[in-house]
Amino acid sequence: MCHSVDPTGWRVILDEAVTRVADRFVRAELRRTAGQFVEGLLSGVERKTCWSLAERAGHDDPQAMQRLLRTAVWDADAVRSPALPTRGILARSPRPSHRRRRPDDVGFATKPALARQMIAAALDAGVPVGWVTGDEVYGADPGLRADLEHRGIGYVLAVGCDRRVHVNDGRTLIRVDDLADRIPTAEWQQHSCGPGAKGPRDYLWAWVTTATSPGEHRWLLIRRNRTTGELAFYLCWSPRLVPLHTLVTVDGSRWSVEELFQTGKGQVGLDHYQVRGWTGWHRFVTLAMLALAVLTILAATTAQQPDPDPEIIALTVAEIRRLLNAFVLALPLPPAHTLHWSSWRRTSQARARRSHYQRRLGHLA
Repeated sequence: MCHSVDPTGWRVILDEAVTRVADRFVRAELRRTAGQFVEGLLSGVERKTCWSLAERAGHDDPQAMQRLLRTAVWDADAVRSPALPTRGILARSPRPSHRRRRPDDVGFATKPALARQMIAAALDAGVPVGWVTGDEVYGADPGLRADLEHRGIGYVLAVGCDRRVHVNDGRTLIRVDDLADRIPTAEWQQHSCGPGAKGPRDYLWAWVTTATSPGEHRWLLIRRNRTTGELAFYLCWSPRLVPLHTLVTVDGSRWSVEELFQTGKGQVGLDHYQVRGWTGWHRFVTLAMLALAVLTILAATTAQQPDPDPEIIALTVAEIRRLLNAFVLALPLPPAHTLHWSSWRRTSQARARRSHYQRRLGHLA
C-alpha cells in the first residue's frame, strides 16, 4: 500500500470534521443522520439523493434524511462557521457579526451587490484576505471597487475592451483596446498565471500605471493570448507597490474557483440536490461543502507525504475519494436490505404514477 494512504488517520479527520459541527445539531439522532449524510456524499453512491443516501446508511426509508433537509431544527449558517484548515487539526473562526435575514425577506440583488455582502461578511468575520479578483460583471461595478479600496484590499477585476482609463498623469482618456495597440512589443512580458490541465498557462502581459498617490497604486493590466492574440483587460488597485507577477498570479487564481465547483459536483454531488425549497437547498449545499472540506484536508495532508516513487503523481482528490471508500467508508449491507429498498422504490414510483394519471384524467374530464 502507498505509504501516504493512512486509513486510520483519514477516519480520524472525517470524524473530527463532523464532530466539529456536532453541537449545531440539538438532538443526537439528528447529529447521527447528519454524519451519515456527509459520509453518503463522500461515498461512491451514483446520485446523492435522500433515497440513495438513506439506503446506503441502512435506513428503512428516506424520511430521516428528508427531515434533515426540510424540517429539522438546525442552523446551516452555524455549520459553515467553523474554519477547517488544511491539516488534521480543526479550528474555529469567529461567526459573522451581521444579522441574517430569512429568505422571504430578501429582495433581488445583482451579482456585484451579492459579492459586496459576501466579502463584507468574510472580512467582518476575521477571514484573512489580501486580494479580490473577478470577471467583467464585477469589474464594471464601481461600488465593489470602492468597498475594497476603503478596506485596503487589493483587486484585479476584469473589464470590457471599451473601458476608458486615464493615463499620462490623468491628461489622456483612452479606450483600453486602443491603449493596448500602442504598447511596444518589447514591453510585453511572458508569465504563467498558474498550472493548467495541459501545463503552465502562459500569456503575454503588459501593464500601464493609471494613477499613483500616497497609499495606493492603480494599473491597467492587459493579457494577450500568445496564439490567437486575444486580449483581456483588468483594473488593478493595491495599497502598496507590487510587481507585475503578483497581479498575474491574482488573476490566475480565479480559475481555482471554477475548479472547486467542478470538484464539488463531481466528487460530493454538489448539484445532486432534489429539493423544492430554499431551506432544503441551503442545507444540502452546506453539508456538501463540509464533505468537500474533508477531501480538501485529506489532499493537503497527503501532499505533505510525497510518494517514494517519482513516477507516481501525488494523490488527487478523486483518487483520495476512491481510496476513502475502499478503506474507510465501505459498508457491506445484507441482501435483504437491498431487496427492501428495491421494493420501496418501485412501490413509491407506482404511487407517483397513479397520482400522475389521476391528475391527467381529471384535467381531460
